[in-house]
Amino acid sequence: MNYSTFIKNRLPSLVLNRKSPIEIAIPERNILKERSWFRPFGQPVFIHIYQDGKLVDRATKARVLGFTPTFGVYKVILVSSCRVTTAKNPVPIRMNTPTLPINIE
Repeated sequence: MNYSTFIKNRLPSLVLNRKSPIEIAIPERNILKERSWFRPFGQPVFIHIYQDGKLVDRATKARVLGFTPTFGVYKVILVSSCRVTTAKNPVPIRMNTPTLPINIE
């Protein structure tokens, strides 16, 4: 419910002359910047892991569950352990990235 409300409050409406409800309530807010932070529900992402050690994995796969009240922080579920946590700036995994053949001569 929170996820859909967050999205709905930031999308433009014809009734409000193509403005979003959050733009009407808080005019000084940068709504275009906020829209660029949208992540679809369930999107696979990589999140940064803060651990000691030089040769330790620094990212793990997760899926976006929604937003937190803090701007730019997302609720995610870790794929490996099914644990729900928060992550700042998750990096989307590109699923259909074309690969080029490598010719080694």
